[in-house]
Amino acid sequence: MPHNHSPGLKQVSVSNFPSDYFKQGQRTGGARIPDGALQIAKADEVANNTATIHTVGGGVVFYLTSVFLDGCNNSDALGYASMVVADATHAIKYTLGKFGLLPKTARGYDRVFFPPLEIPATWNVDMISEADNLVARGSVQGYEI
Repeated sequence: MPHNHSPGLKQVSVSNFPSDYFKQGQRTGGARIPDGALQIAKADEVANNTATIHTVGGGVVFYLTSVFLDGCNNSDALGYASMVVADATHAIKYTLGKFGLLPKTARGYDRVFFPPLEIPATWNVDMISEADNLVARGSVQGYEI
């Protein structure tokens, strides 16, 4: 039985989820998305370059709910991997995460945004690898409306 902790909030266990709780497009990053929103879940990989994981559509806002980034450095030198938010010209506006990788190492991180991080129309979520043999893999989740 759900246990009420405060008005309007209730604890939900696996056994009493509403029947429509897991409908495709209804959940992202642990929060219910608004009706009419477009759910976004994208991933990419890059080595010694920049890759745009997602470009926000015109006339909408992207509500970023979570990111994941990992890197594997197969080189003999220090390398960096990062995930950033950039404007339409790819000028970095803010960094979601960045880490250094020693030679022959791997590392990863994830981040959840609650409330979601609002990213304006035409801006990008970019992933950057700053070494020849550093492969960075990342994903973003959220919704546009």
